[in-house]
Amino acid sequence: MLQNGYRLPDELLNVRLVNLLDAERRKELMIIYAENLGSYGATVNGLLSGQEQDLWASIEQRVLEKAKQAISVRFD
Repeated sequence: MLQNGYRLPDELLNVRLVNLLDAERRKELMIIYAENLGSYGATVNGLLSGQEQDLWASIEQRVLEKAKQAISVRFD
């Protein structure tokens, strides 16, 4: 990926979206959405240490909503 000019941010925030496709819950569609954690003004160390814990609720809700808006799946 680096050879093609794509570089991941130093710290990522991931959301895992799972849709169970059958009644037996044996088939699933999983999409992992990632964003730059730094764009939310937080760091992994800050969140884990508790120094930025007050940001987490806001970040969690915002990134989940952004993921839902950014991803669309159709079954034809």
